[in-house]
Amino acid sequence: MPCPQGCPESLHELMKLCWKKDPDERPTFEYIQSFLEDYFTATEPQYQPGDNL
Repeated sequence: MPCPQGCPESLHELMKLCWKKDPDERPTFEYIQSFLEDYFTATEPQYQPGDNL
């Protein structure tokens, strides 16, 4: 399956894991939740305080 336009490669890899033919090779919901929490924490913009204080 090709990577959708604008989709980060790490999320594409997770998608491909979810489509494994053998269900035992697919990630658990707990793994997916942990992966996504870590991903969004790592990629969220850092807070930058304004100069107008």
